[in-house]
Parts: sequence; structure tokens; C-alpha cells
Amino acid sequence: ILELDEISTDAVNIGTTVVIHDTEMGEERDYTILGPWDADFEKRVLSYRSPIARTLLGLKPGDTVSLDIEDGKKNYKVKEIRKYRI
Repeated sequence: ILELDEISTDAVNIGTTVVIHDTEMGEERDYTILGPWDADFEKRVLSYRSPIARTLLGLKPGDTVSLDIEDGKKNYKVKEIRKYRI
């Protein structure tokens, strides 16, 4: 069972929501990383087992990453990490 009070926002982890910034287009998007049973891509809730989540796990604010999301591969910068809110 995930204890929300114990979740660290120092890095992307299970139970966090990460805001990423498209470094080329300036758009932002957010993803919440949870368990496989909670995954809902339309609501941007990812299983920690998904390829996107596995790439994001461990990143810290200011880190950059290349992700292949919908429109092809783009570069993103981690803008913010916060605890998931139910």
C-alpha cells in the first residue's frame, strides 16, 4: 500500500505527478505514475511499468529527457514533481 505522506518529490517516483515542458514547442504536460491497476492514458495516469514512466522514473527537476509521445520523439525538461492527489 502506498503511503502518500511518505512519497518524496525529490525525483519522479511511484505516487508522483511530473510536469514536463516541451523544449521546442513550449507546451507542458503532466503525468502521474501509479500502479498498473490505476493506469489510464487518457487521464495521463501511467503504470510504472510503461515505457514512458520507466524513462521518467528517477528524473529530477531540471533534467531533460527525450520521449516518444503521440507526435514522435521530442525533448522535454522536468519542470515540477509533486505528490499525487486522490
